Amino acid sequence: MIPLDKMVSYIKQNFKEVMTRDFDGVYSLGLGDGHVDDQPHLIKKYEKIFRDHSISLFISKDAHNALNKIQSFYFDIILIDLSMPPGKWGGIWLLEQLRLANVQSPAIVISGEGTQYETIKTMELGAVRYILKEDLNKENLLEIIISDVKNNEKFILQNFNNKSFTTLCLLLKKYKNSKESRAKLKKIIEFTETAIKLTFFIGYCELLCNKGSVDKNIFNPKIPCNGISFGTWNQYRIKIKKYSNILPTFHSINKVFDEVFVKRTIEARNNLSHGYDLSDHNTDIYFNELKHGFKKLIKSIFNFWNFEIIFPISMEYDGSLYKIFYKRLVGESFEFLNDELYIEKPLISNHSYIKCNDILIDISDFILIKIKNNTINLYLYDYCESLYNQNAKFKFINASTGQRESIELSYTGNIQ
Repeated sequence: MIPLDKMVSYIKQNFKEVMTRDFDGVYSLGLGDGHVDDQPHLIKKYEKIFRDHSISLFISKDAHNALNKIQSFYFDIILIDLSMPPGKWGGIWLLEQLRLANVQSPAIVISGEGTQYETIKTMELGAVRYILKEDLNKENLLEIIISDVKNNEKFILQNFNNKSFTTLCLLLKKYKNSKESRAKLKKIIEFTETAIKLTFFIGYCELLCNKGSVDKNIFNPKIPCNGISFGTWNQYRIKIKKYSNILPTFHSINKVFDEVFVKRTIEARNNLSHGYDLSDHNTDIYFNELKHGFKKLIKSIFNFWNFEIIFPISMEYDGSLYKIFYKRLVGESFEFLNDELYIEKPLISNHSYIKCNDILIDISDFILIKIKNNTINLYLYDYCESLYNQNAKFKFINASTGQRESIELSYTGNIQ
């Protein structure tokens, strides 16, 4: 470990520039040389300096604790001491777990121990740098942190549209192409509302699969017929959050939301939509306040949303398992990629499913994929326009155009 008394002095003198760059960090401290154990007052001082400059900091004494935190929240950079519990080289164990979990945050290993084998091993496991403590000084640490955070942000923005939900990819593209603060602010609101709605849809459908575990007096799994506001969608999401322990897919994707950011985004949306004429000055205030939270939301989605939309085409039964041939929708291009999987129960053709790890969730009530003349159209549920007999007319948002379109479907009974 770097002696914390020297690190504290260094931070005071040299971290003012870093504090303005809007990133969170996690620093994993080991017990190897006793600096953490013997000088707890310095840890408190160390943490306070970062917090005074608006950097969120998490210090872990062991890799197990660090991993739990990293899998629960997005961090822009992870500094790992090679010699930390568990075992002698807990830092290597942590890197192995980060790789298995597909964590996208850059990891920097800082160590005073280790042979050439440990050095090579850390780089093979995905560390972006291996720095010897004796080579670390106040100039290069600042430069390294800023450079790696910037490079990772650039990587995420370049690759977001290759792996994320199509509607969000298109909205992010429109955000990038917008020039004025007002237009960018509207795209931040649309992107966040869409992410909230999608999270609710997945949680809602997953909840219906587990309805035997839910007290119906607490949660009535039906959606109002009339139009639903951004704030109401968010209330539904928060309500479902109570059941996260039985909703693994919902739990894994809901962690991306900073509730303060969501609340302020809803406030901005209400002011823009309810006749309150925001001046250019107030628009700039909202935009400058929300753009940092928006950036963090994008990075969190990139890190934690490991699901895809699949569309079954055909299936075969071999006597024990169903072989499903399906297409999956990826990125902004509306291109289908062919794939297959083996499952115990059949899927319904022409339905849309969320595939997350080994979990499949029928989400066709809320996400429609229609193919006509080799053209793919993706629709996201907005509200129920009217109910009659066994059918209903719904308003869906066309992902390509952003416009609402009326679509008539069979009534499922999940609308009040």
